[in-house]
Amino acid sequence: MELEPVLSDIFGRIEVRWENSKIEQKLLEKHRLGHSYTLHMKDTIALEHASSFLGIPFQADLSLIESAKLALSSRKSSHNWENITKEYGTNVTRSLLTSLVAESIRKGKNASIIAPVTREIVLDGVSPVDASILIRIRGMRGY
Repeated sequence: MELEPVLSDIFGRIEVRWENSKIEQKLLEKHRLGHSYTLHMKDTIALEHASSFLGIPFQADLSLIESAKLALSSRKSSHNWENITKEYGTNVTRSLLTSLVAESIRKGKNASIIAPVTREIVLDGVSPVDASILIRIRGMRGY
């Protein structure tokens, strides 16, 4: 916001702290053309919101993806899926599930258990917090 009066005088990449407020969104839309920006977010949730606003794919960091895999595949994991869902929220965990399915399919792995669960969460409105339970149920049924 404080940069707006001098934006026309700035050349090159502009680095700003991004909170994803309505004012910031309006300013970015107004001054998007002709400038290149690096937006610094405080956390993964803010990154997901900014990705959504900007219309670019959300990409979680590798450690979060690995924690999600571990939480979904092990009941005894210290990375409990419910805790991940509480910490990162439903949008981020939906994105994590979609990323895990896409990764499995790209690598030619069997996604027959996680893919239908992810479909139910993304398309049918099932809560992402239930993903680990639904995966276990599908596994017990031998899908």
